Amino acid sequence: MNKNITILIIILSNSLFAQKQVELRDLIFSVPSEFNYFTEQNRKFEYENFHEIGKIYTDSIDLEKFPKIQYQYYEMPEFGLESSQKVLTSLNEIMTKDINADTLIIKESGNYSLAKYSIMGKSLFEIKSLGKKGWINIQYFDLPNNDRKSFQAITVIINSIKHKQPYESEYDSHMKESGALSKSALIFLFIGLLLFLAPKLIKKLKNIH
Repeated sequence: MNKNITILIIILSNSLFAQKQVELRDLIFSVPSEFNYFTEQNRKFEYENFHEIGKIYTDSIDLEKFPKIQYQYYEMPEFGLESSQKVLTSLNEIMTKDINADTLIIKESGNYSLAKYSIMGKSLFEIKSLGKKGWINIQYFDLPNNDRKSFQAITVIINSIKHKQPYESEYDSHMKESGALSKSALIFLFIGLLLFLAPKLIKKLKNIH
């Protein structure tokens, strides 16, 4: 009996968190399998940046049905000048200067941010994730009484985002290069010391014998 209950729980859990993969330019991410989605490809603006937008609905006919997701991808030709902390802070300020965030988390090590807003009786969870070529903005809308379930879903989405190339600022790049150079210098120093000390050590050992 207990075995059957365990199997049922596993099946229900898998169906609840079953994922559908979305491929978008230089990244992929997953959404709950209940969602249907469409995309508008290659929409251009008057500036040189590239913009692609998509919307994901539980039911694309019933627009009043929640939850729903929409996303925007921005390709940035001159990306990577600032640290991800600074970039994400700046991007979130576009929204927070008009609407106060209930929660705003910026995780520099993961190159993403998560914000929660209360807008017109709905909860909006907003993810911004940086990659080498650009960044994605994912918005998840639902009713406030579903906040706990929404947070679980948005956490799964965040963990599923995979950019083909991770975001790296010029500072990070310089630090990586400096670290590699320092490592090489230490190796050469060690080899140099070894070559310098080895003859003396051999001579000393011969004298002992």
